[in-house]
Amino acid sequence: MVVDDDLAMCGFLRTFLGARNYNALTVTNADEAVRRFHAERPAAVLLDVVMPGSMDGLAALAAFKKIDKDVPIIVISGQGRTSVVVQAMRLGATDFLCKPFEENELEMVIEKALKQHQLSQEVASLRAQLKEQSRYTMLFGHSRQMQEVRDLIERVSDTDVTVLIRGESGVGKELVARALHDQSLRKDKPFVKVNCAALPTELLESELFGFEKGAFTGSIQHKPGKFEFANHGTMFLDEIGDMSFPLQAKLLQVLQ
Repeated sequence: MVVDDDLAMCGFLRTFLGARNYNALTVTNADEAVRRFHAERPAAVLLDVVMPGSMDGLAALAAFKKIDKDVPIIVISGQGRTSVVVQAMRLGATDFLCKPFEENELEMVIEKALKQHQLSQEVASLRAQLKEQSRYTMLFGHSRQMQEVRDLIERVSDTDVTVLIRGESGVGKELVARALHDQSLRKDKPFVKVNCAALPTELLESELFGFEKGAFTGSIQHKPGKFEFANHGTMFLDEIGDMSFPLQAKLLQVLQ
């Protein structure tokens, strides 16, 4: 898409792009350009800075980036002042050309912008594929029961609730907990595991809730608990059934 209030420049760029097998949509004001950008989603934009109306080229650039930040925007302007160039680049312009420019210079800039855009799309697609392939990589099996487990993880992972995972020792309860964490909105936050059967009650309470300096003999400094470490993340309490009843009561208060 070409956005320029100069009809002669629009005509030149339309011919220039057409000769190189690009379909060029030309618009002569920024307000209309934003509407057309939203509707057409062009592969790239050649954008002038100074234009009549309520919106100039830089304002249009900001609007384009709000609609689709990935579309390359090449700013072309007779105003080559450093401040204009810097502002355009800060707003997300892919490149900046000063008028007048050489045709081969424009061609190189367009080709570079489109190649970078294509590369970024390919990288995003590959990342999405890898993410999809890596889901539940440790949850092997294609049986109906395993598919039910995966479906349940899908349903629960988007919620913010306490989850009880039951099963015999060795069936993969921790793997399910990690899969829930990895698919949740908390995936970028900590996943903290505590084995409730590995510590006596007194030590487990300190491990979970931490303690302040001077709280008891030997507490020479503040120690944060696992709940503090797992803040906004996921806490996996393994073998919770082995926790003493008084400590379970304290834990219930935290969970509620």
